[in-house]
Amino acid sequence: MRMGRFFSTSMVLLLVAAVSCTSSAKKEAKKNNDTTGQTKKIDQPTKPLPTGLGWKKQTFKAENCDIQATDEMDYVEDWCSQRTVELLTVRLNDVAVAHKINQRITKAITGNSSGIDAISKYVNKVKETNATDLEENLFQETITCWVRDTNDRFLSLGIASDYYALGAAHGVFSLQVLNIDLSTGNKISLDNLFEPSGFRALTALAKKKFLQQNEDLGWWFTTDDQPFELAEVFALERKGIRFIYQQYEIGPYCAGLPEVFLSKEEVTSLLKDNPYWPK
Repeated sequence: MRMGRFFSTSMVLLLVAAVSCTSSAKKEAKKNNDTTGQTKKIDQPTKPLPTGLGWKKQTFKAENCDIQATDEMDYVEDWCSQRTVELLTVRLNDVAVAHKINQRITKAITGNSSGIDAISKYVNKVKETNATDLEENLFQETITCWVRDTNDRFLSLGIASDYYALGAAHGVFSLQVLNIDLSTGNKISLDNLFEPSGFRALTALAKKKFLQQNEDLGWWFTTDDQPFELAEVFALERKGIRFIYQQYEIGPYCAGLPEVFLSKEEVTSLLKDNPYWPK
């Protein structure tokens, strides 16, 4: 039996809460998102790179439209649980490093297993969904991978998840960024880039620049006791570093995924000697 989209009084109340951000704030958030680097991407290189870097895209998709409804729920028509993964895998002259990177990518998507077979299994799991547990089983999700930036030393790869659980007031958009050393396949951390003594100054600079680059949407670090902290998600770029906050991390839902960009020149005095941003 094809199951419709869940609808209830509780959903209406959640929806009202979700739209509590003012329409003007939403417009500002949309304007910010239109001009940010969250979805920055570069094209496949047209000339051979020293590392041999290139990439391939594959799409995996499954859906389940035959989910048995329960008596406790009301529906409208045409609900199908779905999961799509738009996977990206890389190739390099160093085959072993390329394999290591691809294992990292697939594991970041599935959460625990790596490899193409793990992606296929992860996607096809949607065919096993049922109405026993709404939050875990009835959902629509699209995961997209893309190359954000790269040079001869590093690769910055975005992995975005657009997720909607049946009955939720709104979807959830989240972003991972894998910053990878192209010579080893290892992840690049902030500790690889910055001197330990420089993190306090880095945080202060990021806060200053964040307030300059973003409209005032009632950021929690300005209205509550929450301190400003560097986002866990960061993207290494040839021209600098971008810190990207998840939904609700430092502001309301309507703020989207706010971010702050620091140029390489602005953080030069705080850097370790590193191969990714040669001085």
